[in-house]
Amino acid sequence: MNRIDRIIDFMVKRQGQQFTMQSDDTCILYTADGRQPLNRLMTVAEIEEVVKEILPDELHPQLAQSGSFTFPYDSAHGAMTLRVSRSDGTLRVSVYQGEVAPEEISEAANLSQSPPTPTSIPTSIPAPPFIEPVSEPEPAPQEPALLAESAVLTPPAEPPPQAVAPVPPVVEVTEVVAPVAPDYLLALFERAVRRRASDLHLRVGTPPFLRVQENLEAVVDAEPLNAAQLHGVLWQIAPPRCQREWAERGETHFGYDFQDRARFRCHVFKEHKGIAAACRLIPTQTRTFEELGLPVILNNFALIPSGLIIVSGQARSGRSTTITALIERINQHRSAHIVTVEQPIEFVFRPQKCLITQREVPTHVPSFPEAWRGLMRTDADVCVMGELTDGGSLLAALDLAEQGYLALATMSQPNATGVVISLLNQFAPAERDHVSLRLIRCLRAVIAQVLCCDTQGGQVAAAEILVITPPVAARIREGNFSDLEGLMWSGAEGMITLNESLFLHVQSGRLTLDEARRKSLDPDGLERLSR
Repeated sequence: MNRIDRIIDFMVKRQGQQFTMQSDDTCILYTADGRQPLNRLMTVAEIEEVVKEILPDELHPQLAQSGSFTFPYDSAHGAMTLRVSRSDGTLRVSVYQGEVAPEEISEAANLSQSPPTPTSIPTSIPAPPFIEPVSEPEPAPQEPALLAESAVLTPPAEPPPQAVAPVPPVVEVTEVVAPVAPDYLLALFERAVRRRASDLHLRVGTPPFLRVQENLEAVVDAEPLNAAQLHGVLWQIAPPRCQREWAERGETHFGYDFQDRARFRCHVFKEHKGIAAACRLIPTQTRTFEELGLPVILNNFALIPSGLIIVSGQARSGRSTTITALIERINQHRSAHIVTVEQPIEFVFRPQKCLITQREVPTHVPSFPEAWRGLMRTDADVCVMGELTDGGSLLAALDLAEQGYLALATMSQPNATGVVISLLNQFAPAERDHVSLRLIRCLRAVIAQVLCCDTQGGQVAAAEILVITPPVAARIREGNFSDLEGLMWSGAEGMITLNESLFLHVQSGRLTLDEARRKSLDPDGLERLSR
């Protein structure tokens, strides 16, 4: 049995009049009870393979062309009509019961249009419409496996013949859904901006959550979405490539500009309930180092002509915000070409004294390594590399620094000493001597920071700063990493420890002592400092 026959068999058993497949979208069964989205996504190539099994030879050329055509098909359940439509890279195929003339096919068969852009944002979250599934006396037939050549529907009583390959897992049709209002997600973005949230979380079957000052808060007046509804609201704002990436790899990334008030870095992924998303709020206005609560010595780092500067910290430590402030400082005080490599682009810079080029992986370049290799051909002065996660990324950064560029990168170590140790541990012992020589020659400074809840209901950063002075370079070369904190305590060249930075905020009234202890890596040392 070919795949179209399995689809038709499924449609007839569900008492459907139409079954529609659209590339990078959910398959849909139309019955007398309405439109039933199925938990099944198909690519253009997959739909083409299904159609080619029964397509008359004379129509094969039309399958690759834009436009639409219909053709009849005699199935085991009687006469059927297939309509094929292709436009702007989207392929849609609908199967109808009976012999249907082209002019009788309803507008439901046309390619779907993008939803209109809302002109205003409501103050409350609109509840998504929801239709309960129609109860039936018998179990619903399984959705057909559209792609596997050997897949068949599981017989109700007897096992499949031995010669047939095992049946792949099949997803049942569990819900019938009407479209969600297009302003549902935009209203959540509005709420996130007003609450000064850092993140918005979306899951199937639970209310949305906002992270405000490190705490998660449920948006209780927003109705939970089911899987098909969450698909709908996310794909309304995502670029077309994202549905394909999500279906193939289980995750995708994109950026979304919200009314010139904020930008959201959206990560859409799969989990046990299906689709899910985490959206990080990126402010549209940069903040100075003073506003962030960081030592003013960082202003001087923007004037460093070449070398490597690393900003480190654990999740939600404000690394991206500090990198953004450093780039903006360079933008204001130097005449240079800045090239950023991001996934996705977060803060969108407006050139002042600098020419700024922002590249996104994979939209503009397939991968970070390819982007780094291309930096030397872009006539860049400042290169923003992203995170150094392995030895290869460190070597790429050192190559740029040795060529005379200023390379800015991030890491996830909680302190400056940990950054140096982690970098060298990426290499075998026989290689470390050579790498450490290159590192002390290129590394200019390490900023390791935490983000704290301040006394005014906002957040403030505290950081330790390690500057690669001759004494620091000598300790790194010798492997005496335990001496680095003592050198930071000296305060030479603006160096400072994390405890000193936290205590200065306590003295200024921006932090409580309890919050400083909570963020300190050495609470006992902080306690001694505060006496």
